[in-house]
Amino acid sequence: MTAEQIRNVYLRQSSMRAFASAEDVANTILFLTSDEGGVISGQSIGLDGHTETLANWLD
Repeated sequence: MTAEQIRNVYLRQSSMRAFASAEDVANTILFLTSDEGGVISGQSIGLDGHTETLANWLD
């Protein structure tokens, strides 16, 4: 498969149809380190476009 085909498979099976950007990651970090995120601890936060179906990526 080409890189473009793999990208399209990923996007098709991602419910948000988007890739996380560096800005998305930075904004999440800023929130978690702000006063507003001060009560959040011990969590796993996915920045992956909700890819729960990616296990079947050849479908």
